[in-house]
Amino acid sequence: MLIVASASLFSFVCTKFGIADAASGLLASIAHNQFVFLLIVNIIFLIAGCFIDANSAMYIFLPIMLPVCKALGYDVVAFGVMATVNLAIGQVTPPVGVNLFVAISIRIKKGLEVTLQEISKAVMPMIAASVAVLLIVTYIPAASTALPKALAKNGSYTGDQSGTDTGSGTSKSAGNDNDSFNTIEDYSDLDWPEMTWNFACSTTETSTWADGGRKFGELMEKATGGKIKVNVYATDQLTNGNQSEGIQALMNGDPVQISMHSNLIYSAFDPRFNVVSLPFIYDSYDDADAKFDGEAGEKLKEILSSYGLHCMGIAENGFRELTNSKHEVKTLDDMKNLKIRVAGSNLLMECYKRWGADATNLNWTETYTALQQNTVEGQENPLPAIDAASVQEVQPYCSMWNAIYDCLFFCINGDIYNSLTPEQQKVVDEAGQKAVDYERAINRAGDDEIMDRWQNENGVKITKYEDMDIDSFVTPASNDPSENKLNSGVDLQFCVMDDCENKEAAYEVLDFLLEDENIQTYLDDQKAVPCKEGDFTLPSTLDGMKEYIEEGRMADYQDHYYPTEMAVDAQIQTFLMKKDKDAFLKKFDTDWTRYNRDIIRKVQDYEEKNGEGEN
Repeated sequence: MLIVASASLFSFVCTKFGIADAASGLLASIAHNQFVFLLIVNIIFLIAGCFIDANSAMYIFLPIMLPVCKALGYDVVAFGVMATVNLAIGQVTPPVGVNLFVAISIRIKKGLEVTLQEISKAVMPMIAASVAVLLIVTYIPAASTALPKALAKNGSYTGDQSGTDTGSGTSKSAGNDNDSFNTIEDYSDLDWPEMTWNFACSTTETSTWADGGRKFGELMEKATGGKIKVNVYATDQLTNGNQSEGIQALMNGDPVQISMHSNLIYSAFDPRFNVVSLPFIYDSYDDADAKFDGEAGEKLKEILSSYGLHCMGIAENGFRELTNSKHEVKTLDDMKNLKIRVAGSNLLMECYKRWGADATNLNWTETYTALQQNTVEGQENPLPAIDAASVQEVQPYCSMWNAIYDCLFFCINGDIYNSLTPEQQKVVDEAGQKAVDYERAINRAGDDEIMDRWQNENGVKITKYEDMDIDSFVTPASNDPSENKLNSGVDLQFCVMDDCENKEAAYEVLDFLLEDENIQTYLDDQKAVPCKEGDFTLPSTLDGMKEYIEEGRMADYQDHYYPTEMAVDAQIQTFLMKKDKDAFLKKFDTDWTRYNRDIIRKVQDYEEKNGEGEN
């Protein structure tokens, strides 16, 4: 009992101080496939069985081995059987085979005694037979899993990690029903080098992120005739759960070669990535796709390339929804003083602090335990990521507010990518984009199923978007709400010159644009404020702004008062960083004079000709 108690204490210390994670990472870095991993595990268990009992070995080694087992897609039920068989063999292996000591203590008849050496020789054939059975159990998992799978009801068997269920059957089928995700041409004639790439992501092995990595590996193996293989390491195992170190390892090309990480984590390297997750800037998933598949996405890829990374596509984490264990969150006041775990982003930390929450940062791998122990009361993440980590088990409230969206950069180390021929690079990009499209599809498809299951099985109260007072989070606030003003203005003005040859036609166009029906169409499409008085229906997104418009509490856009060339936004950023008021005002005055010199000269000429102050 003392040995077991000590082993339990040792296991706790290893987990508490990250020793288990470090050892797991080391094992993962050595074992790049199931065969090597299982061989190493069996050797460790066989040696351990010679010196310590089975219970102690389980306490010490399982926290190290199990994460790697899951990451490599080995069935966890088969792994448990393998470990049990292996440690059972340890009961009869000298020098500390417990059953051997029991056997030599039994006297078959008076005067007959058996030594440890004699019985050790006698059990060798049995040990050899047991090792043979062990190898069958290890490398033929079906020998252990056939019966549990047959007895499992309605596909409830959860041991198989190779297929990796995301927690939503709907989500999986959504991707698998589309052949475009699963097919790729045979490019094995392109003289591929034999390479194994390690894929890393922050979420669990059951997440859509890991599914995207597996899909990429599947496509690359098909395209290269098995020359390129991809190992998937979830929860940033290769960097002890640290997401930023996972990205740094990708930049170094060792031990990570490809990865899927959030823009929020990339913002620690470059704050420009924060722009993706500014609150309430996306209307829908389609709106997000249009931005990331267009010019905005290309700009983000250019920034990534400056860090030695090639972005194969932009996948999605999605809209980050809020869960907590304290109470329903519907308004800004409900957010006050909630202890919220927030991803490692200065932007998100600042947002939640401004909303009144007590925001703190934790590694995602530590979050479930913190929520379970009430160290923190809530967290924010897209539904599939929450579900994959089983957070709903300890979070009875969920607010679907779609406040913040973040994407995933699916990147490969630039040096590795550049070592390939242009033809090979095209194949990598094709497989990468297909994996991104697949990840987006399965990430979105399961939201309804996840919410239904949470409500029915976990008793989670879902607060829908339309039931929340979103405006309380969006509308700018001051100490005196009556002083709040809506920032708006007219961006375009039309005029017809006196000498216009087609003046009547120009007026006809303007009359058409200003017809109430056409203005209403513009308002619906652009979610805008009308440029003239009338009986117009404002978009629902402006519901919280109606009182400002009706009461005339409006302020024109500040950039209407100075030339664009002045780049006042950059000047303000410099001021916020350096806090030098005099320097800011001096530069503003200098640039004002510089970029308005033509207008200033015309005013001066007019005053000289007509007299100052005269009209």
